[in-house]
Amino acid sequence: MKFWKEVKSDFPSVALREVSILEPEGQQLAMDHQIFSAPGIFLDGEMFASGGVNKEEFLTKMHALTKS
Repeated sequence: MKFWKEVKSDFPSVALREVSILEPEGQQLAMDHQIFSAPGIFLDGEMFASGGVNKEEFLTKMHALTKS
């Protein structure tokens, strides 16, 4: 979340949705995608990372997804 707060102004068309592992939806996502370590990060509906994120790879992917 901290990293997203630092970069979200670069991606005004992107919305963050946080799902708790304590909620049924979060538990289902964890099982379906074999997420063993938080956070599980999805970009455009696809699993991107679990247990942390490489910031450069994240930004590269975000720029590719939001390119007009």
